[in-house]
Amino acid sequence: IKLKKEVRLKKTMFNWAIGIGGKYKQAEGILNNTLPLFDKADYAPERNNPS
Repeated sequence: IKLKKEVRLKKTMFNWAIGIGGKYKQAEGILNNTLPLFDKADYAPERNNPS
């Protein structure tokens, strides 16, 4: 039973570290302006096209 707990703990720690790495990568992209916080197309003012 102790071995199973150790394996479960190691898996949890590994997945936690992977999650932290993903968040770091996302934050780095935002800071370097390579990953925008939001899609500008979604927030662009709509233009009225006269027919």
